[in-house]
Amino acid sequence: MIIDEIKLTNVGIYLGEQCIILTPPNSKKPITLIGGDNGAGKTTLLDALQLGLYGKLTVSNERNGLGYNKYLESMINRNAKPGEGTSIQISFRSIEDGYEKIYLITRKWSASKGKVKEHFDVYVDNEKDDVLADTWYEQVERFIPARLRHIYFFNGERVEAFADIEQTATILSTAVQALLGIDLVEQLRIDLKVISQRKSKEVKSEKELEKIDELERTLKETNKERRELISDITRLEQKLSGAKKDFKQADDLFAEKGGHLFEQHHYLENQKIEVTTNLANIQIELINLTSGSLPLMIVRDYLINILDQAHTEEQNAHDEITEDLIKKRDKRLRYWLKKQGVEDDLLQVLNSFFEKEKKTQLKEKTIRYLDFNKQNIRQLDSLVSGGLLKEWATAEKLLSQSSELSKKLDDIDGKLARVPDEEAIQRIISKRDKSIKKISDLENEFNTLKTQLESKNRVREQLVKQLDDLLRTQKSSEFENQQIHRFQEHTEMVSDILSSFQNSILKGNLENLEEIILEGYRHLLHKKSLLGRIQIDAKSFRMTIYNHRGEVIPSNKLSAGERQLLAVSILWGLGKASGRPLPICIDTPLSKLDSTHRSFLVKKYFPKASHQVILLSTDEEIDQKYYEMLKRSIGHTYRIDYNEKTESSTIEKGYFW
Repeated sequence: MIIDEIKLTNVGIYLGEQCIILTPPNSKKPITLIGGDNGAGKTTLLDALQLGLYGKLTVSNERNGLGYNKYLESMINRNAKPGEGTSIQISFRSIEDGYEKIYLITRKWSASKGKVKEHFDVYVDNEKDDVLADTWYEQVERFIPARLRHIYFFNGERVEAFADIEQTATILSTAVQALLGIDLVEQLRIDLKVISQRKSKEVKSEKELEKIDELERTLKETNKERRELISDITRLEQKLSGAKKDFKQADDLFAEKGGHLFEQHHYLENQKIEVTTNLANIQIELINLTSGSLPLMIVRDYLINILDQAHTEEQNAHDEITEDLIKKRDKRLRYWLKKQGVEDDLLQVLNSFFEKEKKTQLKEKTIRYLDFNKQNIRQLDSLVSGGLLKEWATAEKLLSQSSELSKKLDDIDGKLARVPDEEAIQRIISKRDKSIKKISDLENEFNTLKTQLESKNRVREQLVKQLDDLLRTQKSSEFENQQIHRFQEHTEMVSDILSSFQNSILKGNLENLEEIILEGYRHLLHKKSLLGRIQIDAKSFRMTIYNHRGEVIPSNKLSAGERQLLAVSILWGLGKASGRPLPICIDTPLSKLDSTHRSFLVKKYFPKASHQVILLSTDEEIDQKYYEMLKRSIGHTYRIDYNEKTESSTIEKGYFW
C-alpha cells in the first residue's frame, strides 16, 4: 500500500485547502519529511490521516476523551467560512489479486446548532463504490487494520511508552494478539460459550432459570463495575504519566536553577566553617614550627659544615693530648737509654724514628675557632641529622593539607556563590513538591483501584464458575434433549481446539517476533556485543533481554537511549511480523533521544523502516546535521507555517532550510 496524497480542508488548525503529495519518487527515496514548530499542526496531520481512514474507530477521539461527533466538531477550523465545511481526502494504491487499484476516500462533515452531519465516499479507479463506503469499517481492515494502527501511526509518546519496560508487557500483549488475530479467536470462544449457555437454558427448570438469570444479572453488573474500574485505572495511568512528566520538568528546572545546591546550603555553610577552622589550626601549627628551629632549615648546609668543623677541632684537641703524651714518653725513653749507656748514634736514629712515627700517627692540625664542647657538638648533630628533618616533614605535610583545604574552601565558596535566591527557588520547590504529592496521591488511588479490580476479578471468577456449574449439562441419559448435550460437547471441544490453536500460533510467532526485534535492536544499537537474545513470555508478554553469556540484563542497566531504541525495535519488529508492506507515519520521533541515539535512528531506521515513511519533525529534532544524513533518502519535503494573525497553519513545499 502507498498513500499518494492527503488533502485537508478546514481541518483543525489548517485553514482552507492544504494538499500534500506523499508518493515516493523511487524505492531509494521512501521518506516524506514534514517540518513544523511545536503547536503548528504536526499532530493534527497525523490525527487527520487516521480520522480519514478509520472514522469513529480512530484513536484520536479516545485520546481526547470526546464522543465521535464532539470530536468531529472539535476538528473544524474555527475561522472557516460558513458553508465551506470540513473534509479529509486520502488517495492510496493497493495491490489486489496481482493488479493495482487506486482508492480515493473522502470524509466530509459540518456542524450546525450542535448537530454534526458526516458524509463518506469511496472511489475505486475513479468509480464511486457505495457498497464499499457502507461497509468501510470492515473493508479498511484489508488495508491497515484498525487494531494494528499503533504500529504504523505513532509518535514520541508511543515510543516512550514502549521504552518503559514495565508497561511494555501490556502494550505488547495487545499488539501481538491483534497482529495474530488471537483477540478474534478469543472472541469466538466467548461467543461459543454464550451460545452454549443459551442452549443449556432450554432444558432448565423455572427455578434453575431464575437462579441463572440472577447470576447473569450479578455477573453483568460485576462486568460493568470491572470495566468502569479498568477505565478509571487507564485514566489514572494517563494522569500518573502526566504527573511524572510534570515532576520531571519541575525537577529538571530545579536542578537547572541550582536547587540541589540550595538544599545543601546549610550543609555547605557548616562544611565551610569546619574547613576554615581546620585551615586556621594548620596555620597555627605552621607558625609554631617557624617560631622554633625550622627556619634553620634554610642554612642546614652551613650547619653541616659547622658540625664537620667541630668534629675536626675535637679530633685535633684529642691529637694534641696524644702528641704531648708521646713527647713525654719519648723523653723518658731517651733519658733511660742514655743512662743505660746507649751510644749517641743509636740515640740519633731513635729520635729520627720517633719523629716519623709522630707524623704518621697524628693528623695535620686545623685552625680552631669554634671550641665546641662535646655537649654542643651532640646538640648540633641532633639538630642537623634528626630534629630539622622531622620538623621539615611535618611542615610539608601541613602545607599539603593546607593546599587541599584551600581548594576545598574555594569549591565550597563557588557552590555557595551559585546558590539561588530563596524566593526564586521556593516557587520551583513548591511546584516540585506539589508534583510529588500529586504522584503520591495518584499512586495511592491507583493501588486502591488495582486492589478493587483484583477483588472484583475474584468475584467474577466465582460467579462464572457458579454459572458454569449451573449450566453444565449432566449425563445425556438425564436430559430430555440429547441434541443439546451433543451441542455442548461439540462447543467445548471446539473451544479446546481454539485454545490449543491460540497457544500454538502464539508460541511459534513469538519466537519469530523475538528474532525480528533482536535483529532490529542489534542493527540500531552500537553495543552489538551487549545482546545475546530476547525472550517474550507467552503468558505475561514480559520481555527479558540476555547478554551473549546468557545472563539477564536488568532493564535499569539500559540507558534511556537504549530503552528508546528497544522501543523502536519493538514497533519495527511488529510491523515486519505483520507481513504487510504498509506506510509508516511518525510524529516527533526524536524528542526523547540524546544526540548519539538520534544518529542511530536517522542513519539506520528511518531509511529502512518501510517502503514509505512520513516523518513529522521540529527543526530541533531533524536539524541541518540530521537532514544531511537523510537527504539521499528523502523524496518530498514540506513545512507547516503557523500564522498568528489568522491563528491557522498552511503547508508549503520545502523543509526549514
